[in-house]
Amino acid sequence: AVIMATFVLSAYLLYRQNVAINSLFGAALLIIIFNPYSLYNIGFQLSFCAVLSILLLNERLNPFKQGTTLHTIASFIVLPVSAILGTAPLMMYYFHNFPVYFILAAPIFTPILSYIIVAGLIFIIFGFPSGLFAIVINKSYELVLTMIKYISHLPSANISDIYLSPIVVFLLMCLVPILAAAIKYKRMVYCYIFTAISATTGILITFGTKTYPEREYYIVSSYSSTDILIKDSNILYIVTTAKPRLADAVKTNAEYKYSDYMGLRKMDSICVVTDTLRTKYISLKKPLLYIGNNTVLLMDNNYPVADIKCDILIISNGYRYNFSELIHKTSPEKIIFSNNFNAKLRKRYIKELKD
Repeated sequence: AVIMATFVLSAYLLYRQNVAINSLFGAALLIIIFNPYSLYNIGFQLSFCAVLSILLLNERLNPFKQGTTLHTIASFIVLPVSAILGTAPLMMYYFHNFPVYFILAAPIFTPILSYIIVAGLIFIIFGFPSGLFAIVINKSYELVLTMIKYISHLPSANISDIYLSPIVVFLLMCLVPILAAAIKYKRMVYCYIFTAISATTGILITFGTKTYPEREYYIVSSYSSTDILIKDSNILYIVTTAKPRLADAVKTNAEYKYSDYMGLRKMDSICVVTDTLRTKYISLKKPLLYIGNNTVLLMDNNYPVADIKCDILIISNGYRYNFSELIHKTSPEKIIFSNNFNAKLRKRYIKELKD
């Protein structure tokens, strides 16, 4: 905003015409020059898309003549609608939800937030000695937060579990400038393009959704443990080499780390397993883990092991057995050393395997 304001003032001082979109792209270019990674920042993407969408659609969607009272009243609805049209694809892509009641909240929050911003700037610039002004601003802000929380808890306030592919997001974002061009130039070609892109997007969303198997598993590694993610219907089982006392920490981390994985597969719960488990698809009694027809051997202790062939052998912290004998007994197809396994022992065991 400061950079855009600088461009606007520079144009005024140089007696040049100011074009808001040029100032916007100039600000974006300047930020990217100094920090190219800003392009991947969600806040950068949302803020610039919101402003661009407002510049393109705000006046064109407002049906009343500029400068009239009706135009001002309508802008309380049109402005946030313009912003949401530009940012909705990114919001659905990154946060996987869409606020349904924004159109109801916009006429209420837009004037209040405008007052808070202006009042805050006045307070900063002039520094009123009395705390009364600051209290009024703070109470107004708390009122907005309370109202937002209330609206967000209304039935069907959000459409959640939305997962869009990058190509769908790109097509949705292309609709904003095409809509602006269609309204401005009133040519049918833009309507045809808008309709074609909308239809293509609808087809991709409807028929391009990837299907996932009812059951699957992955082995993932973290700094302190090796975890086996097992999808069984709508439950994510996590068999971990972490200590039992760390099970809650593993679950908390998994809820954040695998939220997209679970959302795409319509999974609604996590179960962290450190010792024993038995379902139709999974059977765990350490050190043996059976996942369907696959056998995994979890060696995080000196368990006695009989001659049994396994598909995957996972060596974790706590194992101090004769490695060559273990390999001879189990004949694993794959061997995985957990990240928390002793580095010196890992090198020694790998040397034994090579020899």
